[in-house]
Amino acid sequence: MLRFNRLICENFMPYVRGEISFPEGDGIVIVNGQNGHGKTSLLEALRFVLFSKIQGSNDLFACVNTEGFQNGKYEAKV
Repeated sequence: MLRFNRLICENFMPYVRGEISFPEGDGIVIVNGQNGHGKTSLLEALRFVLFSKIQGSNDLFACVNTEGFQNGKYEAKV
């Protein structure tokens, strides 16, 4: 069974640097928050890890954080 322990994003979508740790054991992880705070981007990061694809785009530059891009950081890490 595939189980994520943690996910680290650098310069990926809205995350300059973000990390989430998943609890050990069986169960469901629920992510909630206000609109525009990165929930869908978290799912996109998981999709990228599993399938090397971004929903609705084949352009991987679309996932680079805008602030990082403006500062010369042209790559994203997940």
